[in-house]
Amino acid sequence: MSFWRSTLAILGLVLTMSLSASLACPTPIAFEKNYLHMINNHVHTINDGIYHNGFTANLPVTMRYFTTPAQLSAGSPLLPLTDLIMEYKVRTPPNAYPAEWTVAARIQNREWNPNFPKRSIALFGIDSFDPPELKPGDRVIMRIYTASATVEGVMYENGNRTENPDVNGNDAVTGLPTTWHPKDIVEFVIAENRKMQ
Repeated sequence: MSFWRSTLAILGLVLTMSLSASLACPTPIAFEKNYLHMINNHVHTINDGIYHNGFTANLPVTMRYFTTPAQLSAGSPLLPLTDLIMEYKVRTPPNAYPAEWTVAARIQNREWNPNFPKRSIALFGIDSFDPPELKPGDRVIMRIYTASATVEGVMYENGNRTENPDVNGNDAVTGLPTTWHPKDIVEFVIAENRKMQ
């Protein structure tokens, strides 16, 4: 009898721990509202649902982004966005994209609660993307990583930086889904001309 009681007690403990872990790891609702809006004057998405890629953009590039405070659920406390990173890869056709992403810009602020729900902002500044190695005809894929403050040891992020997504959010090699969403990734071609400075 004691064997069965011990077994039931252990099963109950495992189920309780499993339920607690699943309840502690929701995805912040605000990450659904954060998305790339424009590259220069080219619209990537206007409603977080229709994505435009493959356009030609003049250097230097200004990336505009919609962003709101992160929170775990409606009415819960706001979570500061502690890390925002613009990363990119370049390929000269017909070559393939390299595997590694390069950091173009980064903002780290443990107390920032950005709230721009009605208009997009130049998140990393005007004309903030201008790598010297880029030349006309090169293709660029760019992603924006956002991470919130940790809650009970869990860090919430819009995608796993160790993954290698394509513009659709699928793995660039296997084609399988990743944690990334197309709203955070854009692909464009470098134009012949530069913007007036």
